[in-house]
Amino acid sequence: MVVSLAGCIDTLDPGEHGVMRYFGEVRGAAPLALLPPIADRDGNVYVLYGGRELDTALAFVGRAGGGWTSGCSLHKGDSRGAHFWIGRAQDRAWYWSGDALVEVVGATGSCKAVLDKDPASNTDLLFLGVVPSVREAPSRTTTVAMFQSPEDRLPYQGVIDLGLGRYSEIHRFEPRDGVEGVTVLGTGGDGDRGVMLVSYLQGGSLVVEGRFLDAEGATTAVAPISGGDPLALGQDAVLGQLEVDDSGLVAGLLIDGSMVLFDENGGSIGSFALDMTPVGVHRDAGGGLWLVGESGGPVVARLGADGRPGGSTSWSASTDADAALSGDVTVLDDRTDPRRYTTWHDPRSAIGSYPFLSAAPPLVYAEDTTAWLFAGPSYSVGGEPRTAVALAPVGISYP
Repeated sequence: MVVSLAGCIDTLDPGEHGVMRYFGEVRGAAPLALLPPIADRDGNVYVLYGGRELDTALAFVGRAGGGWTSGCSLHKGDSRGAHFWIGRAQDRAWYWSGDALVEVVGATGSCKAVLDKDPASNTDLLFLGVVPSVREAPSRTTTVAMFQSPEDRLPYQGVIDLGLGRYSEIHRFEPRDGVEGVTVLGTGGDGDRGVMLVSYLQGGSLVVEGRFLDAEGATTAVAPISGGDPLALGQDAVLGQLEVDDSGLVAGLLIDGSMVLFDENGGSIGSFALDMTPVGVHRDAGGGLWLVGESGGPVVARLGADGRPGGSTSWSASTDADAALSGDVTVLDDRTDPRRYTTWHDPRSAIGSYPFLSAAPPLVYAEDTTAWLFAGPSYSVGGEPRTAVALAPVGISYP
């Protein structure tokens, strides 16, 4: 059974959606600056408004017992926007936005910055890269990150205790001699293993590397990366996340349309002749990697053992989910009591041109099910569009 916050429904077929829950309005017209939602184990769901071009973030929380909260808007810095949800625990979730790592509590919708200041020096801490994985143990809940203060020449990486707001097992960036301008291009994770794509200058030459990190924040392998346009490899160059398959191959789509492919031995950045306009790289439930995009509709191309994308095929789960939106759709408005149902005519995917088509991959909600966002009626405030948005569980599969 799949638990929706409006009740219990049968397992969803690919493209089939459960009850839509109307949670609020956001600025803009669809497709909107929203990230795929996440759910904690208590059944609370979390939605993040923000994107790489916006120096702001706004979190909405749908409580397991019904009702929504909003107003959590912690963000840090004006040179980069919201990245993604990094993970969840029993009753809370964490997002990374700009240079800030933020905890959101499911029961209240309240939020707080994690390690906004260095506990020892009280200087600002900037999170350059955060691995999208939260590790829970009886003693603590942690993630792995690369961070520095404005006074640091080189960053540190290590374990972030998300409960206590402390760092431990820290390691100074290596190499140290003649290194400057350390930049995180993108991050990813696979269970307890994290991965970062970084660049830096050493002796005036640009170095690009893929770095593998364990759960204790130590670098276990450094993969030299060749190719690519050095001028295009700036901060947050990876769209969405780096994805890792079961063999250890890492793949990511870059902002210039090229791809980075590497394993622990090395890799490269290059372009492929594609029969689609790519949007991002996803990992399916079986550990396979897919390049997703558009070609007259939503399409996917499986990445081979060497990371090269094959020919694209229609993404039927996305097409079916889009078709299910035609006509009148019943939406539950449980923002306040009493709950009531309303009708939206021809809603559409709030993220991307079609359901599931996003740089940041859809996150697991239940077996073969994700949570997705749908845009409804729009109106104008001072000449600026505002759009109603709802969340629903949706069945998902890859060909």
